[in-house]
Amino acid sequence: TPLIKVSGLTMDMLDKEQELSSSEWTPNKETQSDDEAGDIDGTVTESGPTPPENLTLEGWDSWQELKKGYGETYAVFIEALKREAAEDWETDKLAREYGEGLFKGKSYDISLLIPGTPQVQMSGEGAGYIDFEIVSESGQPAVLRIHVKDAKPGEALELIATIDYATINAASVNNAMGLSASQETITFTVLDTPTTVPSNGTLNNIYLPLVNSGGQPQVSTASVAAINGAWSDWHYFWAGSHNDQRLYNQIERHTGPNTSGCWSGCGGTAWAMLFGWADKQAASGNSYWAARWGLYRQNGGKGSDAVAPRNMDSGVQNMTWEIRNDVGTWCWGNSGPTNPWDMDNASNYFSGRTGTRLSTHYNVLGIHEDRLRNYARDSIVDRNTPAVIGTGWLTHYPLAYGYAWRSRTVRKCFIWCWNETEYNRSFYVNQGWGGSDNGWVTASTWFAGEIRP
Repeated sequence: TPLIKVSGLTMDMLDKEQELSSSEWTPNKETQSDDEAGDIDGTVTESGPTPPENLTLEGWDSWQELKKGYGETYAVFIEALKREAAEDWETDKLAREYGEGLFKGKSYDISLLIPGTPQVQMSGEGAGYIDFEIVSESGQPAVLRIHVKDAKPGEALELIATIDYATINAASVNNAMGLSASQETITFTVLDTPTTVPSNGTLNNIYLPLVNSGGQPQVSTASVAAINGAWSDWHYFWAGSHNDQRLYNQIERHTGPNTSGCWSGCGGTAWAMLFGWADKQAASGNSYWAARWGLYRQNGGKGSDAVAPRNMDSGVQNMTWEIRNDVGTWCWGNSGPTNPWDMDNASNYFSGRTGTRLSTHYNVLGIHEDRLRNYARDSIVDRNTPAVIGTGWLTHYPLAYGYAWRSRTVRKCFIWCWNETEYNRSFYVNQGWGGSDNGWVTASTWFAGEIRP
């Protein structure tokens, strides 16, 4: 969905503690399975702030108008993003100044500036507690590999790596990458075994989420030359497999059941993919979802059982269009935005079909929240169930079914010094584009939608 023109937000809203809005759809009766769901209905309970009375959402009249009004219209969101990133920027600054933490028993690959084998000198008290080597690959920047063989319990030992590139033949550097450098200094802190930073125990390799051009996920060992910094390994969590995903699309205008003048919208598609996923789990023997076989029925209606297909067909279109109307998707040009405070109405689809429960949580101003990320994370990690998230502001609702995090520890000093851990987090999402462009996005969201059996 293109950018929506937002009016009625003021900067002082960011200075107030934001209460989250939430909703919960509860069936009007307990059922052992969807065999008993033919007459089921339910109640939606809502809590938290409602949209400000002066909040207006509308389309831009032209590209020129958008460019002219961008700074003023999105000032609150720009400031929110700035504040969200401030802590990470400060951590990067302090990491350069005081050093990143290197833990006893761990190995770290640090990408250097250019190919070749530079001279490296280690200094500081930590130098006696590490081993190091230079790893060179043809045409790739060299890698400084540091292994921490020991440390002093309870102490932080300074380690300074001075890298001298003068010994590298300038011609070979220029021929390889067109880069040159003279010297750089990198500061570290040697620490004892961490007690507060989770670890999977893997040494030497650092894993990154990589996605190939076809949109299919791969978790590969990254080239050592790609690593820059003392980050931990990536830790991955998945709600099912990639093959479990339902690869649905929005419905084009004036196509099938879509009688509107715009696409059916990503909100309805995201819910349809989630409901279809759970229905497939019920059919595949997932004991957690086995009772909720009624999430998808013949031709998307309320009749006999059917397994939600992997790809779009007329039945999936019927389901998607019904949900689209439930959540009040509206047209702006050819796009179909959906307000976050209307997304809970997807629960209307459950009536006469299933005893599944549905909940939503969101920031009514569209501001990204760690608490909302955690709702989606917990659904994936703890219940092995995907969650709908929100990116941008009314821009997109994808379905998150993978979660990954990594961490690094840095030294911070103000009057006295202490160690602090920074985290990098991502969601793997099904975009709702028929399987295209599925991949990793930052784990930052203003919306989380979940279901439970």
